[in-house]
Amino acid sequence: DVNRVFVGWKTFTGDLYVTTSADGGSTFSAAVRVNDVSGKASHGFDMDAQRDTVYVTWGDSRTDPEADVFLDRASAGLAFGADVRVNDVTTRYQEYPAILVALSGAVHVFWQDHRTNGGRYEIYSATSGDQGATWTASGRVNTVTTGDQRRVDAAEDAQGKVFCGWQDDRFNQNTVQFDLFVAATP
Repeated sequence: DVNRVFVGWKTFTGDLYVTTSADGGSTFSAAVRVNDVSGKASHGFDMDAQRDTVYVTWGDSRTDPEADVFLDRASAGLAFGADVRVNDVTTRYQEYPAILVALSGAVHVFWQDHRTNGGRYEIYSATSGDQGATWTASGRVNTVTTGDQRRVDAAEDAQGKVFCGWQDDRFNQNTVQFDLFVAATP
């Protein structure tokens, strides 16, 4: 529906809300909380919509003070289901995710991950072919492991190639200077 609009936000108390409009933003539905466990959404969130379904992903500290990446989805009626953890390794921080729902329907989630690399962040991803119910094993996107790789985002071109971009300080470690790097699917 070309008139469908979804709007989401995170509260200061750690909850995520989404509202929708069927008339291009003239009116909106009542806001609906996304996260199952109240007060634990932290460490960034992102959302994408396709075919009248909205997908929301976020860093969440429900099981550990260090975050994991969770996802939930809802149709235009905003009936969210159970939250699903995306990352398969829970060592250290997995946070600040970016989501892309591809034209094929595949759901791609990218995040900054602190599991290895001597305490520095790297970019990891996982993909779901069943609307977020199950996920592939997470894999590292960046090939260079010096410096921090973080603040990820994703896009898709008209041919279905998925791109992931992030800020990277591999050449300027321990400074505030970052370069931007991009990886793409074959």
